[in-house]
Amino acid sequence: MAMTILKRCVRVPILLGVAFLAGCESDVTDPSAARPGRPQFVLLTPGTVVQVSAGYEHTCALRTDGSLACWGNNFNFDDGSHGQATPPAGNFAQVSAGQYHTCGLKTNGTIGCWGSNDWGQSSTQVGVFTQVSAGYVQTCGIKTDSTVACWGGVFWPQTPPAGAFTQVSAGGGHNCGVKTDETVACWGNNDYGEAAAPAGTFLQVSAGGLHTCGLTTEGTAVCWGRQHRRSSHAAGRYVHAGERRRLPYLRAED
Repeated sequence: MAMTILKRCVRVPILLGVAFLAGCESDVTDPSAARPGRPQFVLLTPGTVVQVSAGYEHTCALRTDGSLACWGNNFNFDDGSHGQATPPAGNFAQVSAGQYHTCGLKTNGTIGCWGSNDWGQSSTQVGVFTQVSAGYVQTCGIKTDSTVACWGGVFWPQTPPAGAFTQVSAGGGHNCGVKTDETVACWGNNDYGEAAAPAGTFLQVSAGGLHTCGLTTEGTAVCWGRQHRRSSHAAGRYVHAGERRRLPYLRAED
């Protein structure tokens, strides 16, 4: 499709700056923008995206019809193509982009992963899940019995603690989860205190590369681990904690 039609779109950068939402009448792709290992970028129709997940150098979006669209780096230059930005067909309820792999929670509760599997991070999992989170070289998911399962990640211990969880986040070499009692538990690498979760009650947690941020039940943000780049945060109330390029970010309350 010719680039000339793009003038009908209002370009609004989303996360890694290669996808745009707003002002397009239908999904648009630009073959001229494609490069080796980087799929052509996608202009997604407004109102058709329910979730976006940004990984290390690629991003994926979940459409309202359950299909996925991904763009960005599609291979590891060290050992060849991995296809982390080439999602499979099917109906999904959630997507999570990691380092060089991506995982999606299908509408039937099973998990599908694609891309790098050097450490088993994209290996097939048996069972039904309610959430999935793709990290550096590991993946974690919450099962229907609220327990956490992790796979891959041979560099640091990936065995999650016992107990029931409502949310899990896989980071660089550590993982964190919110338990049903609203406390946070972390495990894995702790070189900078990124797995040393503070006391308190939380609604959500987001594990980054070397630090972690959590959203408390009072709407305030708490971060721990390495004070690197933008890992500090301003005072105030927040409604969401997430990751960009494995660096947690916080969205302030309106």
